Amino acid sequence: MIEVSPRPVERVLSVVGRVRPVNLLAVRSTNPGQVIGLLHNDGDIVAAGEPLAIVRSDVERAQTEADRARLRSALAAADVARRDVARFNSLVGTGAVSAMAVDQARSTMQATQADADAALATARASAERTHEFTIRAPMAGTILARVIDNSQVVATSTTLFELGSLRGEEIRADRQPNAIVVPRQAILDAANGPKVYVIDVANVERVRAVTVASWPSLNAIIESGLRSGDRVVAAPAGTRPAARVRPVKSPPQTGS
Repeated sequence: MIEVSPRPVERVLSVVGRVRPVNLLAVRSTNPGQVIGLLHNDGDIVAAGEPLAIVRSDVERAQTEADRARLRSALAAADVARRDVARFNSLVGTGAVSAMAVDQARSTMQATQADADAALATARASAERTHEFTIRAPMAGTILARVIDNSQVVATSTTLFELGSLRGEEIRADRQPNAIVVPRQAILDAANGPKVYVIDVANVERVRAVTVASWPSLNAIIESGLRSGDRVVAAPAGTRPAARVRPVKSPPQTGS
C-alpha cells in the first residue's frame, strides 16, 4: 500500500532533434552583387558588427572616387575665392580695387563654399554606400550555417548566413512542483480507462478512476482522481475490488 501526498516531480522529455537558439537571424546583403570574400564559416563565433562577407562594389567605389575628386576641386576653388576676398580687402583702401569688385569677390567666395559643402555631403554619402557592401553581423552569435559560396552572385533576398544568438535555448526540462505520483504498476487499464484500487477507512479496496499525465516520468503522475492521504494498492494485479485487506505500507517513493 502507498499513502500518496503531493511532492515535486520531474517530467522526462525524450526527443531526437536540434536545439534552436532563442534568436535566429538570416543575414542578407542590402545590395545585389558578387560575393568576393567570405570571412567566416560554420561554427564561428562573431561579435556584433563584425564583417562576415564582402560583395563586389567596383561601380560604387569608382563613383566614390569621382565624388572625392569633385570635392577636392570644389575645396580648391573655395580656397582661391577666400584668398581673392582677402587681397581685395587689402587693396580697396588704396583705390586699386573698387567696392563693387570686393562685393563680387565675396559673392564668389560664398558660392564656391556652398559648392564645397555640397561636394563634401555627396562624397560622404558615396562612402557610406560603399560600406554597405561589407556584410556585418547584426548581433553577437554563432554562425550556424554559411549558405553561400565565394564568387556566388546574390540578390537582396538571398540568405548568406544563419546566425544564432549565444544565449538561451528552446528545449529545457519540465518540472512540476506539487504533484501526486504512484508506481506505474498501480495503474490498471492504463490505455482505455486508467484506475487504481484505493483502500477505504474500513480497509476495503475500492475502484477509483484517475487521470494520468501524458508526459512520461519514472512513475505515473496523477492529474486527478487522488488526493493527499489516499491509500493506493501498489500491486493490484493480485487482488480484486471489494476485497478486505490488511494494509502494509510500502517504502517511501524516492524516484520521479
